[in-house]
Amino acid sequence: MFNILVGMSVGFGVGSSISFLIYSFLRRQKINHTKQEAEQIVQKVRDNEEQTTERILNKVEEYRRALIQKQDEELEKLSLAHRRLQSEIEQMTQQKEEELNQLEKDKKIRSVEANAVSKKNIKMEGDLKNIKDKLKETRKDIVHALKNRFNIDTGELKSETQKQWVDFAKTQILHQVKEKEEDLKHDINQKAHFILELVLSRFQHPYCSERGIKSVSFNSQGAMESLLGPDFFNMKLLEKECGVDMKVSDKEPAINILGIDPVRRELGRASLQKISTKKRVREDEIKKIVKEAKKKLFRRIKSDGQRICRELNLKDIKTEVKNMMGALRYRYSFAQNQHFHCQEVGWLCGLLGAELGVSLFPARRAGMLHDIGKAMDHSKEGGHAVIGADFIEKHGEQVSVVHAVKAHHYDVTPDQPLDFLVIAADALSGARPGARRSTVDSYNQKVLTLEKIGNSFKGVKETYIMSAGREVRVIVNSQKINDEKALELSKKIAGKIEEECSYPGLIKVTVVRQVTKSVNINHQKQAHP
Repeated sequence: MFNILVGMSVGFGVGSSISFLIYSFLRRQKINHTKQEAEQIVQKVRDNEEQTTERILNKVEEYRRALIQKQDEELEKLSLAHRRLQSEIEQMTQQKEEELNQLEKDKKIRSVEANAVSKKNIKMEGDLKNIKDKLKETRKDIVHALKNRFNIDTGELKSETQKQWVDFAKTQILHQVKEKEEDLKHDINQKAHFILELVLSRFQHPYCSERGIKSVSFNSQGAMESLLGPDFFNMKLLEKECGVDMKVSDKEPAINILGIDPVRRELGRASLQKISTKKRVREDEIKKIVKEAKKKLFRRIKSDGQRICRELNLKDIKTEVKNMMGALRYRYSFAQNQHFHCQEVGWLCGLLGAELGVSLFPARRAGMLHDIGKAMDHSKEGGHAVIGADFIEKHGEQVSVVHAVKAHHYDVTPDQPLDFLVIAADALSGARPGARRSTVDSYNQKVLTLEKIGNSFKGVKETYIMSAGREVRVIVNSQKINDEKALELSKKIAGKIEEECSYPGLIKVTVVRQVTKSVNINHQKQAHP
């Protein structure tokens, strides 16, 4: 066993030695082979480097030659340009020298001419002086001759001549100023008519036909007497509670409500209307009905005041002012409801202000408030414009609005644009068709006035008023009035109507004369409001 182990150890050592020798031999061969390849690569690189270097040197040489050739060409071009520029400079220099020489010559010529003109001016001044001296002598001779022959003072003659020239100049200037004023008025009138037409075409608010009711009707005379009580006790109690007067109608079973306070009249009417629906009424019921009617009326007044301010989009209106605007619902002027009239004027004033460059809301404000004094003019002395202006001023209204309200009936002189806007809008609202219907008394007065004017002319036999006062028809004596005089007569009647009356719209004048047949000659003329 031991021998086997020794043999194996010896064999392993020999094998290891042989393997090492073989490894060393192979490694040496690989190293030698690698050195040979490295030397070949180095040699190849050196060969390529020499070729590359030679090729680069050739290209550098070619580029250098091309650059030198290009520089030579550019240098030649620059040389040519330099020579050309130098030639142009020489030409310009020669030209300027020639111009300078010419200027010197012109200067010498002008100097000679200036000397000649100077000598001529000196001569002319001497001649002018001689002429002035001769004129002075001639003037003296003329003045002396006039004084000796006509005994005229020269100072007076001079003063009179100056006065005549001044008067003539003033006349001419006044004539020119008058022409300018007429042209300006014409242009202003055209512009004003255009603005009015534009505003009226934009204003589409419907006209309110609401009218005040001043009486209450009953079903029968017996029912009325039963409700009024013995000796009209209930009516007297109602008068006391409402602060109005009541009068029994003679023609029908109705009671008329009288009073200067429009709100109290409405209170009396509403209370009496409520009572008329009952069969019997006691004293305590009357007081209760009046109290309920008063609450309802005040609520409506407050609501109307708020509504008008809301529709016109006006802010910061005091409650007292709103209530007064609501109270105008029961105030009428020429049968026109003043509450809705103020609303119309507010709209129109705002539209006019917008067209003329005036602030919109102050214009609406002044237009709405212009007749607020009519809600209290029954209890205060003075015109409604002044009363209303003082009232809104007391409640903190703007100064311009207060002045416009006070000036819309010329209680103070209108001098601001807002003043004239309110005046114009007020006139527009009052002149709307149907806005101010005539009462019976005013209509009768109009008819009598037109008849009187027609009958005041010689040759007129009869005068008839037709078409509710819109036509005056006169019958003339055909023996005294011929066709030519009939035409002239119609013009005179129309002119007199225009002078003496203030009715809006057209009034037609018809002259009728009869011989063998009727001959109608018409003439229309507008009666200015």
